[in-house]
Amino acid sequence: EYLTTSPKYQGRPVYRVWYGTNRAPIDPADPSKGFGNQRDSKINYGACIVEIPESHEFGSTGSSWIKRWIKRTDDRLKLHEVEPMDRARFVDFMRAKLASRPQGQRTTLIYIHGYNVDFNEAAIRAAQIGFDLKVDGETAFFSWASRGDVKAYVADGATIRASELHLQEFITTILDNPAAERIDILAHSMGNQALLGVMERIRQKKGTAAFNRIANIILAAPDVDIDEFR
Repeated sequence: EYLTTSPKYQGRPVYRVWYGTNRAPIDPADPSKGFGNQRDSKINYGACIVEIPESHEFGSTGSSWIKRWIKRTDDRLKLHEVEPMDRARFVDFMRAKLASRPQGQRTTLIYIHGYNVDFNEAAIRAAQIGFDLKVDGETAFFSWASRGDVKAYVADGATIRASELHLQEFITTILDNPAAERIDILAHSMGNQALLGVMERIRQKKGTAAFNRIANIILAAPDVDIDEFR
């Protein structure tokens, strides 16, 4: 949701994205400080506020420091706020935001990131995708506990497999939201490994009717064995 005139952010253009994560909070006493790379035993819900500057270019989360120095413009997307919520408030708040939109504009995009991504980067990328695609509704993302380290491929592979039940809960929470007229799912890289397993679990538990409002499932650069995919 694009919030262009919020006085809380001094009039800066900001975008709200909803999150679910099985990352443990950096500070358990104050989850608003964000989430690290360790797994939690439960899913944490909430929303993030990301600034999208007027100099933003389609598909980019920000130029290199050299380009910023040359242009004398900071075009980086920035995470300003993490607002934790319990599941009930998350569901009610998201339902209200969708219901306030005209019919035909109550879409939810779910983004699942890939390997070597931390929580902040996932929030920023989700905002960039939702903003650039002009989502008619709300953008949400699931952030599994990737180490955010290029050397941690094996560890990330173990974590994504251990995250299926949490991802299933998150997707089911959004599928069960009656205000969402249409749902699109975009998974990138290693995130596809969990998504395929989750879709099969949901089909077995709820039947194919559970997918009636899913319009598109996009598997971007899927890190999945071709035989398993078939």
